[in-house]
Amino acid sequence: MQDLSAVSEPKGRRFFISSRVSLVRWNKEVRKVLQDIEKAGCDKVNHGVACTLTTMAFFKEDVDALFLPADVTATAADINGSLSAPSTPRLIALGDSVLEANGWMLTVDGKVIIGPQELPDFDSALAALFSCFYSFNIQYQTEAENTLELIQRFIVRINPEGSKCKSRTQISRRTGKTVQRRMPTSTLLWLHL
Repeated sequence: MQDLSAVSEPKGRRFFISSRVSLVRWNKEVRKVLQDIEKAGCDKVNHGVACTLTTMAFFKEDVDALFLPADVTATAADINGSLSAPSTPRLIALGDSVLEANGWMLTVDGKVIIGPQELPDFDSALAALFSCFYSFNIQYQTEAENTLELIQRFIVRINPEGSKCKSRTQISRRTGKTVQRRMPTSTLLWLHL
C-alpha cells in the first residue's frame, strides 16, 4: 500500500499541472471536475481521488459506478441498513463529497466488509478495492471498467494477459482480421506521467 501512495501523489500532481494547461481541450465533464478540484483547493484534495474522478469524467462514467457518498458520521451498520449498494465492489466516501471524503469503507455484495478504521486514506481504500476484484475473481463493473483498467495497468502496474473487463475487439479494415481496439488518448496521457 505504501507503493500505491508513493505513485499516486506525484502522478496526480503532474496530471493536474498538465491538465490545467490544456483545460480547453477537455470535454465538459472533465472541465467540471477540474473546476470542482480548483474550488476545493488543489493542495487540499487527495490527488488519487481527483485523478480517478477526472478519469471517470473523461470516459463519461458515472461516479456512482465506483463511489457511493455517505455522511461522515455513518457507521458500517448504518450503511448496511440504509444504503442499497450493488453486488460489485464499491468504495463508500464518508464526507460532504467524494472529492472531500474524510474516510472510506468498502462494500461487496451490498454489505460493508471493511470499515473506516482499516481504510485510513484513499490509497488504502483503492488497494482494498483492487484486492477484492482479484481475490474474489470479480470482473470490473461495466459502468467503471475503463477507469479501473487504466488504474490497474498504468498506476498500480498490474499487467496480466487479458483483462478484468469484457474484450473489446474489432475487425481491422486493413487486414480483415479481429484485432484489439487502440488505446484511448487518456491512456496515452497516463503513460507519459
